[in-house]
Amino acid sequence: MSEWVWALVRWVHLVAMAIWLGGQLFLFLVVRPVLRSQLDRPTQTQFTAAFGRRYSPLAWISLIVAILNGFAIGEHRGVA
Repeated sequence: MSEWVWALVRWVHLVAMAIWLGGQLFLFLVVRPVLRSQLDRPTQTQFTAAFGRRYSPLAWISLIVAILNGFAIGEHRGVA
């Protein structure tokens, strides 16, 4: 494959990782501290669970895409 295709594969890999890791960091560095300071424990759990249900499909898709692209990039570079 041409080099621009591999550049696209690397770009998709980075975007998928940014979505997955960004969502995790947002949950633990923004959402949880705000909930902890504003709500009681049962309500915190409900909000965290709701956030997880909404974000989970996107997180799984992003993680799978990142893993598959990572294997492809490694194979292309002779690592895997």
